[in-house]
Amino acid sequence: MGKVERSYAKGKLIFVGMDVHKRDWVITVLCQGEELYHGTVVPDPEALIRLLRRFEASKVFTVYEAGPTGYWLHDALVKAGFDSMVTPAVAQDTQPDRTSSEADTKPDQVIATLPWEENASDIERTLE
Repeated sequence: MGKVERSYAKGKLIFVGMDVHKRDWVITVLCQGEELYHGTVVPDPEALIRLLRRFEASKVFTVYEAGPTGYWLHDALVKAGFDSMVTPAVAQDTQPDRTSSEADTKPDQVIATLPWEENASDIERTLE
């Protein structure tokens, strides 16, 4: 499961960053800066959704990079009830406090923090 127990995240915001490729998808699940999961899944929306269902006691937000044909995963995630955001590949390069080597090494972890790290308190207020 990762270094933090699943119960730690119960009722909290979960942020999921995905590095999607043809052969596999690398997934990082974060809660309040703690890594709950980091691993790969086969490139199949149902496999990803099964993984994300482990965190149903929390509010799950997903984000990943996509090219012009990559929105089908977003549609599947939304249909399954998850909040999803698709970002262009250049988004991770706009973070001034991150080096390009960090982004190249673990893009799923960088992506997991992009849209939410500065807006988490606003997101939490909308859930109350």
